[in-house]
Amino acid sequence: MYYVNLYQTTKCYGGPEEGGWYYEEGVYHSCEGAYSNEKEAKKKAHRIQFLQKDLSLLLPPSEREHRKFAIKVQECPGENYPQPDALENYRLTGLGIPHWLTDPPCYDYK
Repeated sequence: MYYVNLYQTTKCYGGPEEGGWYYEEGVYHSCEGAYSNEKEAKKKAHRIQFLQKDLSLLLPPSEREHRKFAIKVQECPGENYPQPDALENYRLTGLGIPHWLTDPPCYDYK
């Protein structure tokens, strides 16, 4: 099953290590459809992509620079990312957060 999930994303400061690093935080907003065929799911995501700029108008002007909406085709239902417990484990060890941890749990629509 392929889910077309809508997220509100924010660029977050992760820490000063190696000159500073940022990660994307995604708050699950809604599922815009579930499809048995990946091609159909990507078609739906592509149609929604045209609305993305209009969706940003729902945000207050002061937040539009830092918050955006993202449409992702995933093989699992949407959920917030990164998960707080995984993020905290990496902060405690002093390591930078690897790219795979900040990505949603499945794959993104491209």
